[in-house]
Amino acid sequence: MNFVYRLLFVVLYLAGCFYIAIRMSGGGHGTLIFVVPLLTLLAFSAAILMLKPAAKPIARILAVVLVLFHYLATLLITYPVESGDGFAHTFTVLKYSPISFALATVWYLTGNAVFWKLLLRTRTEPSTAATPIHRSQKI
Repeated sequence: MNFVYRLLFVVLYLAGCFYIAIRMSGGGHGTLIFVVPLLTLLAFSAAILMLKPAAKPIARILAVVLVLFHYLATLLITYPVESGDGFAHTFTVLKYSPISFALATVWYLTGNAVFWKLLLRTRTEPSTAATPIHRSQKI
């Protein structure tokens, strides 16, 4: 996936996440589970943009660190905010709009799956030690 496609994906993914966050927050009467990740989606976006087919190991490690930061920050902020009322708003949204909740969850998880797939597909720069020796070369 070249840079233009990754950038397009990030823009569309962020737009979708922003829309979902507004829709699910329900003007303060909905769940904030999809709002809180917006705070760290820039780190997630940077991680996706860093991955290219021949990413250096340090770029891959930094991308993973950024995504783990996104996960941890989202968890550390969401849990105290939502658990104050026993996740009542989340369960209300889930009860009255299960399809919207499911679609929002699938959207978020799909974006994360794309990141992990990109990470697994990126290759480190080839090492000279791993280059096969042609039979015409002397050892």
